[in-house]
Amino acid sequence: MKLRPMSGLAALVVASALVLSGCSTDADKNESNPNASSSTDASLTTTTPEDLKLLEGIEFQSKAENKAPTDVKVAGNLNKLSGASVRVVREGTGDEIPLNSIAEVHMISVDPSGKQIASTYEEGAPQVIPISAATIPQLVTALQGQKVGVRAVFAAPGVATEEGADQPDPTIFLMEVVGVRKAEVVENSDALPQVTRDDKGVPSIEIPKDFKATKNIQVVQLEKGDGEFISPADTIKANYTGWNLKGNQFDTSFDKEAVEFPLSNVIQGWTYGLSGQQVGSKVLLIIPADLGYGPSSKDDADDAATGDLLFVVDIVSKS
Repeated sequence: MKLRPMSGLAALVVASALVLSGCSTDADKNESNPNASSSTDASLTTTTPEDLKLLEGIEFQSKAENKAPTDVKVAGNLNKLSGASVRVVREGTGDEIPLNSIAEVHMISVDPSGKQIASTYEEGAPQVIPISAATIPQLVTALQGQKVGVRAVFAAPGVATEEGADQPDPTIFLMEVVGVRKAEVVENSDALPQVTRDDKGVPSIEIPKDFKATKNIQVVQLEKGDGEFISPADTIKANYTGWNLKGNQFDTSFDKEAVEFPLSNVIQGWTYGLSGQQVGSKVLLIIPADLGYGPSSKDDADDAATGDLLFVVDIVSKS
C-alpha cells in the first residue's frame, strides 16, 4: 500500500498545526468505536481565549455574499500565538460536519501584511481535509458540528527549524467548508463490482460495464468481523488487493503477507473507508479518484493506480 501525504494548501495547514500541537492526543489513543462519540476532548483541543483575541485582528471581506474573499487585513503580532488556533467567523447553513468525515475546503493563504499567497478559489477546486482527532485538534474542535458554508480563520506562529534562526512568518488562512464527504456502507448488489475468491482466499473482481465511483467512499461489507473497532488514528495489519476501473490489478499483498500501516498515512479512501470497521472484517472499498491517488491521464499505463479505485481489504489486526 503506497503512502500518500496531503498536497497543496491542505498539507501546509496540517504541517503547521502538527509542529505546534503534536501529532496525536490522548483522545486518539482512547477512541475505540469512532461512531460512538461525536466530539473530542475539548480540554486538549480548544484554542485559548488569548489566541482567539489575536485572531480577531484578521479580517476577510468579500465584495458580495457567498463570494470568495478579496480584501484581507491583519492586525496584531501573530507570532505571539501559543499554537495553531482557529476562530469561526461565519456559521454555515448546509449539512452538518461530523467527526471522522472529510471536509471539502476552499482556502486562501496570506502573509502578515494581508497579501494573498495562494487561493484554491482561483485554482478552481477545493481541497480535502480530514475532520479527525488524528489531524488538527484545534481545527476539529472548531469545525465539527458546524455546517457546510462555515468560514474560519486558521493561524499559527512561525517556528524556526534551527537554533538561532530568524522566526519565519506566521501561517494565516481563511478556510471555507463547501462540502462534506464520508464513507457510506452500502448493500451489495449486481450494480456494484462483485468479489470472488479462490480456494486460498485470494480475491478477484468483476466490474459492471460503465461502472463509476460516487463522490463519497462506498464500503461493501463482505464479511463482518467481531474484533476491536478501527479509528483513523489506528495502525492496522491487513491483506489487500487493488484494481483500477479497467479491471487491472495494480497491487496486492495476498501473494506475500499482511501489511502493517498507520491509517493516518495512507490515501483518505482507506483512512475513512476502514474507520468504524472491526478487526476480522473483509470489505470492498470503492474510492473516488480524489480520495485515492488522483485522476487518470492518457499517459497512464493500464495497470496504473489512478482514477476511481477498488480495494478488497481483509483486516487482520490492530496495534
